[in-house]
Amino acid sequence: MIKDPQTCQTSQLSWKSFKFFRCVFRTSRSDTYHESFGEDLLKSLEKELTSDFERAILLWTLEPGEHDALLVNEATKRLTSSNQVVMEVACTRTSMQLLHARQAYHARFKKSIEEDVAHHTTGDFKKLLVSLVSSYRYEEEEVNMTLAKQEAKLIHEKIKDKHYNDEDIIRILSTRRKAQINATFNRYQDNHGEEILKSLEEGDDDDKFLGLLRSTIQ
Repeated sequence: MIKDPQTCQTSQLSWKSFKFFRCVFRTSRSDTYHESFGEDLLKSLEKELTSDFERAILLWTLEPGEHDALLVNEATKRLTSSNQVVMEVACTRTSMQLLHARQAYHARFKKSIEEDVAHHTTGDFKKLLVSLVSSYRYEEEEVNMTLAKQEAKLIHEKIKDKHYNDEDIIRILSTRRKAQINATFNRYQDNHGEEILKSLEEGDDDDKFLGLLRSTIQ
């Protein structure tokens, strides 16, 4: 289908205008709007933007840390169905990105991510998710192979006994830097002939915590 040149040009201009709006929105909202109306612009927009499309526009205008903070806050209000959202933010961001999200969360909601996640979760979910969102992993690529061997053995013993919620597993997943965790998982596979996720498949498919644990490892 041949597109109308005028339509294409209009779309390009609209896209450029929207990107310009986002830039202006990000750089000026906290000063100009607050000085004029005495309220944060994001909070004002939240009251007005209710549809999925409008919400998507709001999320797109946010800085990455603010975006993650808003997603986590929304997720804590409907746990446990949104545990995956909290886990994804905690596990896929760099240490600095997660730190920025925690700072944005505190600035926006006047409390910490850890506080809200702890308040809205219980039991094993609480132990795992609070540990994940509060961690600060060093990004160095250096790996301790002796430690990887020890922790691969430890994890295998816990999985064999179906102690999926063991504090040592949670500690390793939430505190070790990613390069170290990958070395541990590789050693696990070398020693036991299968990936750790394959070992976890033997657990109960209806176990929601086990499902979250699998997602954390992925």
